[in-house]
Order: sequence, then C-alpha cells, then structure tokens
Amino acid sequence: MLRDPFVSEPVMPADTTGLPPAPAVEPFDPSKDSIWVVPNAFPYPEIEGTNGLPATVDPALQLELGDVNMPATITNWEGISATGVLPPDTDGQVGPYHYVQIVNAPSVGSQVRIWNKSGAQLYNFGLSSLWPSGDPCDSYAYGDPVVLYDQLADRWLLTQFGLPDPPYYECIAVSKGSTPTNVPSDWHLYSFLVHNTKMNDYPKLGVWPDGYYMSANQFSPSYAGVGVWVFDRAAMLTGAAA
Repeated sequence: MLRDPFVSEPVMPADTTGLPPAPAVEPFDPSKDSIWVVPNAFPYPEIEGTNGLPATVDPALQLELGDVNMPATITNWEGISATGVLPPDTDGQVGPYHYVQIVNAPSVGSQVRIWNKSGAQLYNFGLSSLWPSGDPCDSYAYGDPVVLYDQLADRWLLTQFGLPDPPYYECIAVSKGSTPTNVPSDWHLYSFLVHNTKMNDYPKLGVWPDGYYMSANQFSPSYAGVGVWVFDRAAMLTGAAA
C-alpha cells in the first residue's frame, strides 16, 4: 500500500573542485577515547500476538546434512578495528579488484577502508570528509553506512544517513570509475532530502537497472512504518541532477 509519497526536487552533486583527499581516520584508543553507545531513541510499537497457522508437515524441510567442511580461504586479514561506536553497523562489499568495508565512527559519520584483494590497504578515510564543508552530508552525516558494488556499471556506492535533526538526508557517493579512492573529485556526491519530518533509520540499498532502491524504518518521532525510495541511477552514474 502506497501512503504519503514524498518526491524531492532534483539534486545536483556537490562541487568538489579543489578539495584535498579525505584524511585518514585515527584508530580508536580505549585509554582516552570514550565509547559511544547509540541509544534506541525511536522505540517500535508493541505488537499483539496473533494466532499461528495450523501445524502441517513442511514439504521443504531438510532431512539430510550437506558437506560440513567449509572451503579453505584464499586470503584473510584484519578489517576495521573497534571505532568506539556501538553498534558498529559493519558492512562490506567485494568487487573485481577491491574489498571495501564501512562502519560507524565518531566525528566522521562512517569510516571507510579500501583494500586490494591481496589484503594491502589502499585508503582509510571518513565518508563525511568527501563532501565540501557546509553541505548537510559533511555537517550532519551520522552513520548507518552501506557500501554497494554496482556490477552492472562497474561502480561503487557509499552511503550514510544525515542526522540528528529534521529535515533528514541520505548521503550517497557514486564512484566516477571502477576504482574507489579517498579523493572527493573521484565521486559524484549527492545529498538527498528523503523526508522533512520522518527519520530514515537503518537504510538498506540494492542495485537494479532502473534505479538504486532503498528501504528504511521511519520515525516521526514514533514508528511511522517502512519507507521505500528509488534514486535515479542513470543520472547518478553520469553526475547529472537526480
């Protein structure tokens, strides 16, 4: 059921002219840095119990165990260590030549690290640092990050939400080429207004030929259902208004 559709005006990507590479994120030091526990400020409504379906035999029930031996790993290495934010909301994605990991981190919204597939770290930076100063996604980006590899276009997508106050934004960076870096000018940087009053909590995204699709829990401030958005993928791949 479609309810209260919200359509934003076209958004131009941020101007990254002259911006330096995003600085490295310093490691969390538990001896001097405090842990930030993200509070559950938006409780879900209580749901009354419902009657279950009648008990029947599940025709798809698995009755035999498969091979219990996991194949050996080709290579492995340590990812991003603790950043001092609980929960870290860790996310990662594999591409043809890179592995990209992104987690919640204080002051920079989300920490991004990029490795080649041999495990050598190439970049370490804060996602908010890609956007120019004064942009909502530089000033108010707070985490819940997602990284996607768009295999249809051989591009990378990094995103986090913009908080803490309304109006609420989703910050999306789409790489201009197949190689993800810490250089702002290597990305098309969008600051999408997703709602004036409803906060977009824990967004999840997917790639489809006609758009980047996103769903999120909405709060205003109480739970207001699930929101669904579609971003203009074709325009974002070229850096056009979307």
